[in-house]
Amino acid sequence: MRNSKPLLLLTFLCMAFIPGLQGQSLESIVEDAVFSALSRQRAERRSAPPPPSTGAGFLPSGRMQDSLSSRGGPSALSSLNAFSQNNAPEINRELDSVAEAAADATQTIALRSDSENGFLAGNMEENLRRVTNDPRIGVEFRKAFVKSGKCPVPSSCDVYNPYRTADGSCNNLYNTLLGRSFTPQARVVHNAYDDYTKTPRTMTFNRQGSLPSARAVSNAVFAGYTPNSATHTTFLTHFGQFIDHDVISTPSMTRENNDGITDCCHPYPRDPSACFPIEISERDPVFRNLKCMNMVRHAAVISLDCTNGIREQNNQRSSFIDGTAIYGWNRTKELQLRLERGGMLNESGVIPGLLPTGQCRGGVRTTGEIHCFDAGDHRQSETPTLTVIHTTWVRRHNVIADALRRATGITDDETLFQEAKRIVVAELQHITYNEFLPKILNKEFMTKCSLRSRKYGHDNTYDPNVDPRTFNAFGAAVLRMGHSLVRNVVGHDDGRRGVRTYLIKDHFRKPDLMFDTPVDFGYEYMARWMSKAPRSRYDRTIVDGLRNRLFEGPPDENAHPRETLAFDLGALNIQRGREHGLPPYNVFRRFCGRSPAYHFGAGVPGGLVDHTPENADKLARVYRSPHDIDLYAGGLTEKPVDGGMLGPTFSCLFAIQFKRYKFGDRFWYENINHKNPLAAFTAEQLAQIKRITMAKVLCSVVKDDGGAVRYQPSLFDRSIRPGNHQRECWEILKGNPLGFDITPFADQLFQLGGRRKRGPIPFHGPSPLPPPSWFSRRLPLIDYKDPAAW
Repeated sequence: MRNSKPLLLLTFLCMAFIPGLQGQSLESIVEDAVFSALSRQRAERRSAPPPPSTGAGFLPSGRMQDSLSSRGGPSALSSLNAFSQNNAPEINRELDSVAEAAADATQTIALRSDSENGFLAGNMEENLRRVTNDPRIGVEFRKAFVKSGKCPVPSSCDVYNPYRTADGSCNNLYNTLLGRSFTPQARVVHNAYDDYTKTPRTMTFNRQGSLPSARAVSNAVFAGYTPNSATHTTFLTHFGQFIDHDVISTPSMTRENNDGITDCCHPYPRDPSACFPIEISERDPVFRNLKCMNMVRHAAVISLDCTNGIREQNNQRSSFIDGTAIYGWNRTKELQLRLERGGMLNESGVIPGLLPTGQCRGGVRTTGEIHCFDAGDHRQSETPTLTVIHTTWVRRHNVIADALRRATGITDDETLFQEAKRIVVAELQHITYNEFLPKILNKEFMTKCSLRSRKYGHDNTYDPNVDPRTFNAFGAAVLRMGHSLVRNVVGHDDGRRGVRTYLIKDHFRKPDLMFDTPVDFGYEYMARWMSKAPRSRYDRTIVDGLRNRLFEGPPDENAHPRETLAFDLGALNIQRGREHGLPPYNVFRRFCGRSPAYHFGAGVPGGLVDHTPENADKLARVYRSPHDIDLYAGGLTEKPVDGGMLGPTFSCLFAIQFKRYKFGDRFWYENINHKNPLAAFTAEQLAQIKRITMAKVLCSVVKDDGGAVRYQPSLFDRSIRPGNHQRECWEILKGNPLGFDITPFADQLFQLGGRRKRGPIPFHGPSPLPPPSWFSRRLPLIDYKDPAAW
């Protein structure tokens, strides 16, 4: 009996590491962790005292209010916060809270598994990796979140609705949430968070040191002279920016009372988990003797299937190319933008044809003659050149709605609105895939991914197994290639040899250039300038107005004395990729079937084979190893592929994303949906849509401003290109004010008795068909510390 106690202790310790012998099943361990984490989140939200309002936060409507210094005008931080503003504060805070609880539960499970349950071995870091990829835990994780009521619930849908929903729901009838606004962005490779769950990527690949400051990367790689393009116009740049804003908007974290977070450069910020500021060297060539560039983390959201606690980023837009930037992110916003008469969208009450009046943000000074704008996307006035694209599509919608009304005699507002929207979205898709993408991608990538539309007729490309969501690396890195295309100036051209240019740094988020002409033709003057002015050449450089002067303004009232008064867009792109847990450049090369770089040698096997010696040297000066290179830096510095604008890695990711947008869209304009024929265009209607070009769209909406109303047929190409000389708009439109014949659309609508929608046939719950394969597909688990595994 003397030795019985040690024996009992040994038996107990052994049993503790045998699965199922601790008295708790895997199901109960996961459920306890999830419910405890959710309870803690609720308690923290209830007990947290609201921080004092600084005037730098959100209004109750969700529109951000700006901090104005005594010097007047917006601070840089308030401008950046407005850019990443929260379109639905209550929804996003709830999503962020659930995501935080999921991440906490994941860490709790990893700890318990390590010490009690016995089915995992190794250190905490390894446990976290395994917990987020163990399918058994994934099943229990989903069960727990469904039981808690915090897992997203699929929408109930009308299967035979011929129109898109405003928020993108019900496009995929197997998973009605796919592509909907306010759902998580997808990933094509596993995350590279420092803790595999939520902590930003800050360590080198071997965990032996820290990554270089994002500002140091920008100074080393993105600085330099930026020449103009010999081939393309500024219209290409900002059409791409418009498409970007149609498919992605990621909100920043906010405080409980919806105030923006402004103290991330302070030694002890109020919300440290929301902060990820950029370190500035005291020897910085521009921000000398300053130490910090403020940056707030993007709001989190749980994975779409609730099977793990990995931090994902929220997309406030639908992922489809569906005109969200024109019509808004949900039905409520759509109704706010509508005139509710004749199917029309609202326009300015000051100058007809401009965007409607919106709430001013950023300390913009207005008068009775100048007002701020509203649109389907809150970034419509980020630059005046982007405002031109927004205005073009609002005008286009209205001329089509009016043409349908005249041709049919129909007066029902909802019918005219939905029919005009249906045509406009089809035009937007056609122009994107047949004019815009061929300027970015070469024929090889366009062909491999079947991106070009058929010259004639329908093309049934829809596949419900395709996940159409904007993937994280695309929004946080790849699509930001457009920042290299932006010029330092914007301009007016009156068509009578009168051209004025303005520094872009002085016109972020300001509406003045849309009004600043003697006869109120700011839109026409700006559009004419954009059609003639070359864009910046695509290369590694970013112009000074974006790289050193972005949103430059007076200090925010909460600013630290050594905080920068402007932002560096290149540094923000690098930091944002790390904050999203994007793996390094080499991982995406492997994903695209290309060999990783093991040394900095340019153009030689095992090295940076797709880089020039100059660009490889710039990367080598700031990164310790090729395995540390950020995706944005590595992709932007690649040599363009033959016949394309981008290098091979960005081309690959760009093409894959746009293939997903096309093949994952049930309402793609070329589809002929036999189960719902009224959702499809007829052959005659499709023939008219396929005649549309961006030049025709523009010519159909510009006013006669007294100057030459002349544009080149290929608006994204400079007029110096052979066969692309400028010509009168009547010649481009071929005598038809719309640029196509409205008759096939009007005739069908007349035959349907003015009513395409025949009444709801509700669709509730899961489809009777088997779920598509993507839902159960898991990303490959990659050991980022082991380059050999790449």
